[in-house]
Amino acid sequence: MQFFRESDGTKPVATFLRSLNSDAVLAGNTKAAIKAFQDDLLHREPVAKSLSDGLYEVRIQGKDAVRVVFFYASKCRVVVVHAFQKKTQKTPLQALRSHSSESCNLSSRSTRVSIMKTDFDLELDEIFGDDSDEQAEAEAAIAIGIAVQLHALRERRGMSQAQVAERSGRSQQAISKIENPTHAGHNLATLQKVVEALGAVIDVTIVPIEDLDSYRDLYPPKPTLENINERLAAAQPVPEAKVSPLPQQPARPRRRQAG
Repeated sequence: MQFFRESDGTKPVATFLRSLNSDAVLAGNTKAAIKAFQDDLLHREPVAKSLSDGLYEVRIQGKDAVRVVFFYASKCRVVVVHAFQKKTQKTPLQALRSHSSESCNLSSRSTRVSIMKTDFDLELDEIFGDDSDEQAEAEAAIAIGIAVQLHALRERRGMSQAQVAERSGRSQQAISKIENPTHAGHNLATLQKVVEALGAVIDVTIVPIEDLDSYRDLYPPKPTLENINERLAAAQPVPEAKVSPLPQQPARPRRRQAG
């Protein structure tokens, strides 16, 4: 991922993001959403919504909701081209279309990066510094992951929100709230009932806050979004070809020299 750069070298999105640091919670939510999108499995509904002409919008929670617009410059390069607060501005589609002429399809899969911090990670750290709320950032990232996984699982089962609500004994509003990536602080008991109604289980991992970035950079498996068997097969080392040793030949007797 990278920020769009104007011809004079400035990065309007980075400038806007710095202005969010006065609200630590909103800054943390925004940083979490942008960092989460380095995992290409999350490039889908209900988090990323198609606008038009190859532009996609990510909605970020907070009292003054933030929108981040991006496009695909290639199969493995995402450009964050615009960001704004919804209450003060509308998405300037006409102005952004010229930046997305090289965009590619949303379903294109990018190459996963190494666990070392990228230049983009370092730039985000520089933008938000120590002002972002780490706990809020973690909760926002979890909300995004839950929303995407539940939405994908429900679609796999071919069920509507109303059907899931009926089977789980919860309201459709509760199901909609879980699938809302801007809603954090889910009730674990409710989430468990909904997941069980979809024929799945919740696998809990406890991660110390100081290890959270490193843990996410490992890209833990998401069975509702990928084929786990394919990942396991790809992770298996290629067996070395076994070559049968040549049979040992008996030593030839030396010829006696004449004379």
